Amino acid sequence: MKPIYERASIMLRSFIISLSKASWARKLVTGWSFAWNVASRFVAGEKLEDALLAVKVLNDKGIAATLDHLGEHTSNQQEADRAVQDVMDAVASIDRGGLRSNVSIKLTQFGLAVDKQACIESIAKILKFAQEHGIFVRLDMEDSPWVNATLELYRIMRIERGFENVGVVIQAYLYRSEEDIRKLSEQGTRVRLCKGAYKEPAEVAFPKKSDVDKNYDHLVQMLIDCSLAKGAPAATPDGKSPPIPGIASHDERRIEAAKAYVQKVGLPKNAIEFRCCTESGVTCRSASYRKVIRCGCMCPTGLNGIPTLCAVWPNVRQTCGSLSRIFSVDKRSNWNPRIVPGARFS
Repeated sequence: MKPIYERASIMLRSFIISLSKASWARKLVTGWSFAWNVASRFVAGEKLEDALLAVKVLNDKGIAATLDHLGEHTSNQQEADRAVQDVMDAVASIDRGGLRSNVSIKLTQFGLAVDKQACIESIAKILKFAQEHGIFVRLDMEDSPWVNATLELYRIMRIERGFENVGVVIQAYLYRSEEDIRKLSEQGTRVRLCKGAYKEPAEVAFPKKSDVDKNYDHLVQMLIDCSLAKGAPAATPDGKSPPIPGIASHDERRIEAAKAYVQKVGLPKNAIEFRCCTESGVTCRSASYRKVIRCGCMCPTGLNGIPTLCAVWPNVRQTCGSLSRIFSVDKRSNWNPRIVPGARFS
């Protein structure tokens, strides 16, 4: 039998995930100070201005950023259209402010479940606008029922529409991810690899953390090999476009395994990027680490912060050490968790 804290964590995780699609949960988070204090550890703030400030703080510390306008499962086209405009405003602000950042979006926020064709046109509109500003757009991954649709839309944008400023996220806990990366590598797709945070059945995802870790290391090597095969394209100095491998983890063993393989095969340091969580305390905050490898940070913003908590929760104990750190500001550091948020990966 699992220890009681693991069982309690699983139960609470399931409950939080069930909230991620509930419209009333947003009102709870924004209207209840305790709930918002928790969410704000991982979310930059409610407004675009909050996120831009967070990006600037990150940039000043030598860290590139990804601006992530939070939100999933819009229920009508009006919400989807508003999300499109929000992302375009973010892109314009990044360019206007000279910030080292790109953007990340989830397709159900743009009406994938409402009107697929309208969603396709909305993403094309975003990519065209971002292309004009020289900014990369990452199609973030959602739970397993949406993987096929997300990858299909990526291929439409990349192959049929010809956009080169687009990439995807792959989740290592899914059995299918090895084959997905093999196919994506043919186009030299820029992939951010995370472990995965949604609750998935054993039929589609590894149930054991040890198996997820093993698969993660294997997929990292596949992405590094892909980069070498494609000439090791580098990240742009302005931080607006990433390299092929984006290693999204604050698991030190995964990071060290990736760094060891980079050194073994001779991949240039500017041809790989580590996407890290500010709560990890061992990656983005370490100046010595940033000298060794390119480092970036996710910067979520918006009122829909519950899904971010869902993604972060499975690794609360690993990342924060104890629940007390989630509910309090770390006074031992000058790092302000309200200004510089955490990531959406494990």
